[in-house]
Amino acid sequence: MSLPDAVVTLFESPLASKGQGIATSGGAALPVAAVTVQAGGTPLTYLVPLATSEALDRLIESVERQGRMFIAVNVAERRQLVLVQTDAPVRNASSPA
Repeated sequence: MSLPDAVVTLFESPLASKGQGIATSGGAALPVAAVTVQAGGTPLTYLVPLATSEALDRLIESVERQGRMFIAVNVAERRQLVLVQTDAPVRNASSPA
């Protein structure tokens, strides 16, 4: 994915309020995870193909174990690849709010 520098700068800013969510959809024919991140009033949605049930298991396991998500974004103006980090989209009962 490639985004303009201004959008990536917003997601990198510690001053911007941030939110995130994740959902799965598509059924057996084309299962995908829809990962949504938001900084300020700017939302981004990534569709991540889940070719096998093991891919979904890995996604859930990594989010639960790491407690965060990383999404790689290309910034053409900077000629850089940036990792956008978000908190975990869901928390279990033992996680602090």
